[in-house]
Amino acid sequence: MISEYESSPGARRYFCARCGSPVFARVAKDPGHVRIRLGTLDRETDAEITAHVWVGSKARWDRLTWAIPSYERGIDGPPA
Repeated sequence: MISEYESSPGARRYFCARCGSPVFARVAKDPGHVRIRLGTLDRETDAEITAHVWVGSKARWDRLTWAIPSYERGIDGPPA
């Protein structure tokens, strides 16, 4: 069973009602995309990584080596 809540205005998070694990999220400003937690899938996927987000709080030792856009906060935040 999936439960949901509005984590901030226009952003809804969906999670397992039994264990609390995050499953996916939707943002009203970006209705064409659903943010799926890939760890919930039980098989390989052809998902494409399109950006690094929340890099302002990444670990110092984490190195972003892919040539894709990076954002200090969410996608709406300033570029890193």
